[in-house]
Order: sequence, then C-alpha cells, then structure tokens
Amino acid sequence: MSYISPRIRELQAKGVHLLGAMDILTPELAARIAQDAEPVIQSSPNAGIPTYLNTYVDPKTIEVLFSPNKIAEIVGDEVQKGSWVTPTAVFIQTESTGEVSTYGDFNQNGVSGVNVTFPYRQNYVFQTMATYGDREVEEYGLARVNLVNEKTKSAYMVLNKFTNLSYAFGVAGMVNYGLLNDPSLSAALTPAAQWSLAATTGTSIYNDILAMFLELQTQTGGLIEMTDPLTLAMSPTTEVNLLKLAVVGGATPTGISTNVIDLLKKAFPALVIKTAVQYATTGGQLVQMIAPTIEGQRTASCAYSEKLRSHRLVQQTTGAHQKMTSGTFGTVIYKPIAIAQMLGV
Repeated sequence: MSYISPRIRELQAKGVHLLGAMDILTPELAARIAQDAEPVIQSSPNAGIPTYLNTYVDPKTIEVLFSPNKIAEIVGDEVQKGSWVTPTAVFIQTESTGEVSTYGDFNQNGVSGVNVTFPYRQNYVFQTMATYGDREVEEYGLARVNLVNEKTKSAYMVLNKFTNLSYAFGVAGMVNYGLLNDPSLSAALTPAAQWSLAATTGTSIYNDILAMFLELQTQTGGLIEMTDPLTLAMSPTTEVNLLKLAVVGGATPTGISTNVIDLLKKAFPALVIKTAVQYATTGGQLVQMIAPTIEGQRTASCAYSEKLRSHRLVQQTTGAHQKMTSGTFGTVIYKPIAIAQMLGV
C-alpha cells in the first residue's frame, strides 16, 4: 500500500487533490539511507556535446569564380599552329607591286611583281603539375572531396587562364604578341574626355567611337564600310558608359535623347560589343574596333601549338603527380590595319 505523507493529507483536507501524489519513501526507508554529502566530481564539468556532432556539412562544393576567358571570342578565331615541338611558326605574306607605262607596240616598260615576306612567331610551351599524396587524398575523402579530380580541374584552369592571357598580351622576351600589345598595331587614339567622368556625355562617347571607325577607313583605304561586321571590344566597366544618353538632332531642348548603344545599332547594324577584363590595362582603359574579316581574309587568329597534353601519371611511394602542358603563339594579327584603338577612355 502506498504511503501518503502528512503534508499531502493536509493539502487534501484543504481541498487540494493531486491525483497519484504520494511519497516514494516511507519514513522507515528514509531512515535506512545514508545522508552523505555529494562527492566532488573527478572529470571536467560538462559543457555540452562536441560541436562537430551538431555541425552540418553541406555536400555541395562551391567553387570560387574567375573572370571568363574572352580574348579568343573577341578575335573570333582560335586555331592550332604546329605542335609543342614546333619552336617557330612562319607566315607567308604577299604584296602585289608594279607600275604601268605608256603603251607602244615595241615598248617593254612597266613591270608587275610581288613582295613576299615571312613574319614569324615563337612558340611558348608551359606546364603545371597536379600532385597529391595517398594520405591527403583519403583525408579529403572523409569530407567527400574528390581531391584528385579537383586538382586535375585546377591544372586545366591554370593552363587555360594563361593561354587567354597570352592571347591578350603575348609572352615577354619572345616574338610572341597579343591582341592588345602587338607592335604592328597603329598608335592608339586619345578620347575627347574620359568616358567614366560624370561630365562626359553620351554624345562625346559616340563621337569617339566614330573617330575609331574613321581611323579604320583611313587605314584600310576604304575597304571597310559601315554595314560590315565590326567588333567593339572593351572592359566590362567601360561598357557601362555606353548607356549614357546622347542627344540626337542637336543640343536643343527639343532634341531626342537616347543612349550610345542605340545610336551604334543604327549607324553600324552589324556591330557587336564584347568585353574582357584585360582591356583595363595598366596604361588606362583601352577600346578596340576590329573588322574580323576583310575581303574574306581573317584579321587575326588566336594561335596555340598545344591545347592540352596530359603526360604520364607518375606513381611514387605514397603519392602521385602528373604534368600537364600547353603551348601558345599568342594572337597572330594578319591585318593590323583592320584594328583601331583608343586608350584612356
């Protein structure tokens, strides 16, 4: 039979009824239990469970983003020249020469000929290594990271990034040039004002672009027309300035305002605008107007000797490494007269 203490009986007498309330220990049992003080614990005080037990690890791998490789897209052509064992690429260039003379039945004056030159570019072959140890691979495997795959992808990315950089600037110390620094390019024009300044209007920017097109016409002797395909290349931060308003029909209040892009579409229906971060050069913001082809001939080509060569996997005692190789001739500009540029916009 359960024991009900006097205190519970007192509450019941006052009308407080707690269903099932009773004392667990009778006075007899309580007297038999030792009433010692609580002993001092020997282990460290509990501060909760280890944090890693309630930490969520997202299985999705988030990759760091890099600026896109856009130079080959701007040039419009990427081709292989030779191979990784080809130190030099030679290009044959012909130019018609001659003069006329007054006709006579027995006159043998006048002459027609051809001048043949052999410009060349040097091949720069470069490499990177993917190295990983057995223990390292297993450790990252605990975090569900495929380390071998990630390092291999990184090697491909490094090679492609340098190839794109060589298409823009070539390789220093070699006869290997890029789209932005080939010595055969004409001197850059100077803008009327820096495009990013608040005081610079869209009309001023539009006139600067017209000046580049006029330079193209002058350099090519009229071979390029406004309806021909054209590429306007610049950095992404410069492209924003093309949204500035330009006044059509004069600077009067009744003039129609539109942005520079709309004006360019009307003036040059086949023009495309492309961007690459490399146009933000150390010398200032650069803009190029390029005619991709002239009379069916390409203006330039991004040339590589080897896109990717994966060499043998070398197994070591407790690890492995693999070399990857690429090669580049930079950007080969066949018709530098088909490119006009402006620096400091």
